[in-house]
Amino acid sequence: DRIRSVMGMASGCVAGICGMTGWKGLVCFVILHVLVLTLIWGLKMNFQLYSYTRQSAWSYFTANMQQSGLSFTLFWTLFYGLVYLY
Repeated sequence: DRIRSVMGMASGCVAGICGMTGWKGLVCFVILHVLVLTLIWGLKMNFQLYSYTRQSAWSYFTANMQQSGLSFTLFWTLFYGLVYLY
């Protein structure tokens, strides 16, 4: 769960610094979210999800989406404001 929160913060920083607004920022979050979870699934779990958890692949990718989305939004707006408004 910690990696998902950190991923939300890091992707929010990336989107804010790159100046992404609107749908571009949302797409950035979804792409980075799926990329990080796929890397964890492949590198740490060797694509054997069911030996580590009872979740389906869909629930693995969508679990804690709201929590990481809120962290993303906080850091996205913070870094966008710091870079482009001040």
